[in-house]
Amino acid sequence: MKNIIQQLALTMTFLLVGSVSVTQAAEAPKPKVEAPASVEAADSRLDQKITYKAEKATLPKVLSDISKQTGVLMGVAPGSRFWSVRQRKVSLFIKDMPLREFMNQLETLLDYHFTRQGEPDKWVYAIWQDMKGRKKEQDTIQLQKVELERHLRRVIDETLRDAELAMLMLPEDAEKIRARNPWLAYLAGNPRGRAYAELLMSIPREKFDMLMDRERHGFSLELSELPPKGQDALKKIQSLIDFDRIIKDYDGYNENKDSLNARQVTEISLYNPMCGEVDSYPTPPLPFWLNVQAGSFGVDTFVIARSDVPMSDIKISPGEWNDEERSAREMHSDNLRALNEKSIKKDNEKPDPDLERAADYTGKKPAEGQKQIDFEMEQLAGLFGLNVMYECFPIGNSGSITHGNERKLQRVLEDLVSQYRLGWTKTGNLVKFRYQNWAERRSWEIPDEWVQGWLAQIEEKLELDFDAMVDMAARLTDAQITHNFGMSSANCIDDPLLVHVFLAANAHTAADGRVFLELYGRLTPARKAMIWSEEGLSFEEIMDDPLYGRESPTIGSAPIYDGSVQLTKRKIPNSQDDAVFLGVKQRVWLRDLSPEDRESVNSFKLQEDVSVKMDNDFVEISMSGDSPLFPVDHARVKAALDKLKQAREKAAEEKKQAGQD
Repeated sequence: MKNIIQQLALTMTFLLVGSVSVTQAAEAPKPKVEAPASVEAADSRLDQKITYKAEKATLPKVLSDISKQTGVLMGVAPGSRFWSVRQRKVSLFIKDMPLREFMNQLETLLDYHFTRQGEPDKWVYAIWQDMKGRKKEQDTIQLQKVELERHLRRVIDETLRDAELAMLMLPEDAEKIRARNPWLAYLAGNPRGRAYAELLMSIPREKFDMLMDRERHGFSLELSELPPKGQDALKKIQSLIDFDRIIKDYDGYNENKDSLNARQVTEISLYNPMCGEVDSYPTPPLPFWLNVQAGSFGVDTFVIARSDVPMSDIKISPGEWNDEERSAREMHSDNLRALNEKSIKKDNEKPDPDLERAADYTGKKPAEGQKQIDFEMEQLAGLFGLNVMYECFPIGNSGSITHGNERKLQRVLEDLVSQYRLGWTKTGNLVKFRYQNWAERRSWEIPDEWVQGWLAQIEEKLELDFDAMVDMAARLTDAQITHNFGMSSANCIDDPLLVHVFLAANAHTAADGRVFLELYGRLTPARKAMIWSEEGLSFEEIMDDPLYGRESPTIGSAPIYDGSVQLTKRKIPNSQDDAVFLGVKQRVWLRDLSPEDRESVNSFKLQEDVSVKMDNDFVEISMSGDSPLFPVDHARVKAALDKLKQAREKAAEEKKQAGQD
């Protein structure tokens, strides 16, 4: 049975029936900014002008610096419920701005409010977030989710419409429309494009709904599951694949060797990468990817063209586009540019002559260690004489804008919208920037005190123990885990040690294993002890949990009548490090197994970490768990700690020298 080994490895998912995860919604167009809150006019101290520069500084740092500059005491409201306000980061490039205006603009940028206490001429100001602001964040996320689903449904409809139109056209008719619609001409007139159009039309319409599922975000179909027309289309695609090159390049993939040598396509998969990269929306998400596979290895990738996706954002592997297909896609960059210009005009309906001003970028490049986006903001402020305010998030700060010798302000702003998914507003000589999915990014943040607690354990033990992982699963959403400890190059947490440890330990899989971790956290002490015993914890005792007891687990179509789950802590093979291993034992009546299921069970015997016993009545499958749940390379963690210690000592010495100077 297809993927049965993988299903066995995820037995806890079967038991708990669909992991309960808190999924954050995708983003939508920027909500209308409310009128700024007014800082009281009675305090004449707020009339003084400030000049201030900061890159990714927390609000307490910013307000402390400005307090020292002006003598006006400011800070963040105390209390644990304002942790996110204390952690909020901004970049500021301000010159000769009245303090009162600065405070008002900071309020509108962040949807926060200043309040004051004390006596006249000695007022103390504190910034905080009220219930209305928190509700705005939640409402924005929900609106973005609705907008994303609407957008994806429209794209699916357009994709199927294009495929249907291509099938109604003769190949020679494609030439007649090539100038005005090169993509449709490619689908109708190119053998590969036409075969994929036929394949798309053969897929049941309800399957496409899975592209909008944020957990599944796609589907796979074996060759036998496709209708006859789909199988014929796949055979055409198969005849166009350069298997000789693939076999030569990927000879080491032994699990695919038979399928590759036989030039045999076994399945297709269609998925929406947008579900894994929600921070790219509302700049239109990536196109759908239609993969053709031999065994588990992709041998051809068809990128479903979309008029809102630029060429530079699309990369495929292992094949490359041919000249005709590449030409058909080139119109999309111009369309994306038009969308960006439309966004600019929407946010700034009145003509602004400043947008036509130009600045010379010749020889300008980031300083050593400076992020590209911070460089862009600094140049925007310096070259154009603007005040700039920007709400910062660590994730998503990658990107590169290639500047010519001279660039107009409007073009610079367009590039910032395209590269960093920023929305902006301009008032006079002040430009404020905010990520288009700012509300969702805030929902990914984690209190610093939690992070510091995990770091303290890492420094002491060189790892996060199993109980810490359970604690993490209980506290964090899947989105928080993914966007703080995932495999992306930029994470919400800046601390290199914590991110390094999680990457080295593969602990980002806590998001995948959170169902099991949540279950473990809910167990009574007696059941926790049982799950660590040789007998393990029976499925029956797990299934009576009201949160998870929804459906009985199965192997194929056969129900499991007996089984248990066991945890052990032992050495990782070929390593001196310990790790937690998950073992699962399952029993199924032979009479319930179909011939296909029995054949799949027999294939288990080939797996080193799976034991299969069969007699006349039942089959027992045991997974020994040779793959640790959370492996940790202590040597790498120790090296990271040593490097961090050296960095701390160097920073302390530089600070000491600066003080002496």
